[in-house]
Amino acid sequence: MTHHATVPLRAGDEKFGVLNVGSPHKTHFKKDELALLKAIAFQIGTAIKRIRLPQQEQDLALAAELNRLARDLHDSVNQLLFSLSLTARAGTEMADTPELKDTFSYIQDLAQEAQGEMRAGK
Repeated sequence: MTHHATVPLRAGDEKFGVLNVGSPHKTHFKKDELALLKAIAFQIGTAIKRIRLPQQEQDLALAAELNRLARDLHDSVNQLLFSLSLTARAGTEMADTPELKDTFSYIQDLAQEAQGEMRAGK
């Protein structure tokens, strides 16, 4: 190998690597040969970008779906805790023994504490 040329593989501002071309029995590359290598490197860079785009789109779609599921789960748990708190309050008011009133009150406190933690994002 007596001579080689290196051109970047890119698409727009993104760089993906380099294209290295060697040639035996050559002392230099002509301008039109270098222009051709640059054009080929640009096409390869564009192809790499197109190959990567579907994966990036899938990653974004997956992240969006996970966020949606997290919001739905958060909302669902909050609704259940609110319902539990109301039920415990009703149980406290309807209980006829101090022990039962204390148990329902404790359940209500726990449900409200859990709701507070959900709001705080814990």
